[in-house]
Amino acid sequence: MKRRARRCIGVDIGSTSIKVAELSQDRSGVIVQRLIQSPLDVAPDTPAETRWAAVVQTLRDMMREHKIGTRQAVFALPGHAVFVRRVRLPRTSEERLERIIRFEARQQIPFPLEQTLLQYQVSATEVEDEVEVLLVAIKRDIVDNYMGLIRRLGLRPNRLGVSSFALFNFHMFDKGIEPEEFTLELPPAAKAKEAPAPAAEGEKAEGEKPAGETSEGEKPAKPAGFTATLKNLFASKKKPAQPEPSAEEVPAAAEAPPLYGAEEVRAYVNIGASTMDLAIGRAGGSRVIGFARSIPVAGHQMTRSIQERCRCETFAEAERIKREQTQVLLAGRALASDRSNEQACRAIMPIVDRMISEIRRSLDFYISQPDGMAVDRLVLSGGQAALPNLAAYMEERLGVPVEVAGEIHNPTCRMSDRADGTLINHIVSIGMALHGLGATCIAIDFLPEQLKGWIEFKRKNMYVAAQAALLAGMLAVVSITGDRMARLWGRQASDMAVAYAAAKPEMDRYNRAQAKRALVSGLVFSLLRGPAVSDVVGLDRNYVFKVLALLQSDTVRPADVFYEEIDIGPNGELRIDGRAEQFNSAAALVTRLRSRKDLVGTAELVGAPQQIPDTTGRGRLYKFLVNAQIKGKVSQIVPTPTPEGLRGTLWGPGRAPAPAPAPGPPAPGGRATPPGVDS
Repeated sequence: MKRRARRCIGVDIGSTSIKVAELSQDRSGVIVQRLIQSPLDVAPDTPAETRWAAVVQTLRDMMREHKIGTRQAVFALPGHAVFVRRVRLPRTSEERLERIIRFEARQQIPFPLEQTLLQYQVSATEVEDEVEVLLVAIKRDIVDNYMGLIRRLGLRPNRLGVSSFALFNFHMFDKGIEPEEFTLELPPAAKAKEAPAPAAEGEKAEGEKPAGETSEGEKPAKPAGFTATLKNLFASKKKPAQPEPSAEEVPAAAEAPPLYGAEEVRAYVNIGASTMDLAIGRAGGSRVIGFARSIPVAGHQMTRSIQERCRCETFAEAERIKREQTQVLLAGRALASDRSNEQACRAIMPIVDRMISEIRRSLDFYISQPDGMAVDRLVLSGGQAALPNLAAYMEERLGVPVEVAGEIHNPTCRMSDRADGTLINHIVSIGMALHGLGATCIAIDFLPEQLKGWIEFKRKNMYVAAQAALLAGMLAVVSITGDRMARLWGRQASDMAVAYAAAKPEMDRYNRAQAKRALVSGLVFSLLRGPAVSDVVGLDRNYVFKVLALLQSDTVRPADVFYEEIDIGPNGELRIDGRAEQFNSAAALVTRLRSRKDLVGTAELVGAPQQIPDTTGRGRLYKFLVNAQIKGKVSQIVPTPTPEGLRGTLWGPGRAPAPAPAPGPPAPGGRATPPGVDS
């Protein structure tokens, strides 16, 4: 699945400078918003940690100075750090093709796969039953170190490509060649002739196990270096209600009309400070790269040669001479300027000849390949390509036309007024930004798999973010328009609070009346049940009346005391759980109970009264517990336990007694069994 951004920056971190290209896209095409460049004030032999710190600070200053708000960024790994191979494989199912690619990777890559990250891209060929695989590998620790730097920059990495591929992608975009949407599915004519897919070369060779199997015949786990799946790489957008093309139509449909140079084979060279990236295309507007290489001969070697020959004290002084007073010497031509330093010009010539020799070796190697062709034109870019007479000297030595990339030819791409940088220095950074916009032919991406998944998740769930934004807007509108209702509700709440305060005394009186009603209801219940309750449990009528009358009498109960729970036992035990408005009221109740020696044997206050939160509106309340013993009570010992629910909270305030079920059948001996009591 392609992850395309609407606006993206490409960051090219070089040895002596940082180049940033900001691109955006709309319905009309791609817009180059900014091209900025800033030097890195570090020497080539600076330690890596010091160099990374300078890169972080310089890039942050660039973003702040030029007010770049875009955080979606594409970075590129150096071309010399990757291993690139092209292989042709039979066109078969995705699962089997993946096994064959894995087998080929083990044969081609010169270091262990366990320490490697592997990416591959599959493209169509002129042969229907074959595909071409671009195999790219890099050591895992290089990517880990690069990601550590990216995390320090404060940007959101969208992709992590390769500099030589960014160079090729820019020129393919410049020629108007669009990315290929490839699928492994064969055309209908080819399906009719398709035989069972042959085994890959070497997959079942004598003495070898099948591809993707170990020596024990078990299929190994997928190497950690594989950071792309075929489903993502081979996904294609299918238009509904479109008939499948015939076998004759497929080659024509795969070709996009290029803008210029359709039949030319071009080699693209980006000459930087420490390396020189080379990418060779193919004839006929092909989207597939023919050859890629990174050559470790570039501007730094020229500067070192100038420093030695001119006896410069510092590397920076030699670099200044190279930029201001140096040119390539042409046979039979004098120096173009009086300011030119002849010693410096002669110092760089061996390095230039060495660069040309390496380019010639690469061109000869490409021609020697089965699908190789002679290069018709060389296109230069990079900071060192601006060296005077370099293009003319290369053309003279190589025998092919050489030009310098100075403008964009694609009519769908336009330059913004703010893009005032030199195009020749930003070819790679523009190619990386195009990668982020999804407008590149090579989509190799070494971004960690978990980060890819998170980016894809956010892309798929953009509508969720839109809904959240809409909900936030609705809440804001409701908040603004609801101020009037909030004020109205506030006034109503104040009025209700005043009314509640006025009605609170009446509510308190009502609660006290409810408590008394519950007490009377319990008494009536006991009287109505007769022997079923009073005889078995030991509560006779007179006993209940005496106790309740005693507790409710004004001579015993203080005025501010009310009972929460009264527990009367069968042997005269009396337990009172009450509340009082005054701290000393509980002690007064105990004293009055003791004074009634005709009915009360003992009365004790259990602990000191404790203040509790007020829920009745009386102000402060104190909870107390009194244990007493009633005189003259004779219990009838029965074999059955005391029924649950007849004691405890039966007469609690505000509680109505539960309706009693019908009495059970008479127990042996003629006595009725009370509800809930086993005989």
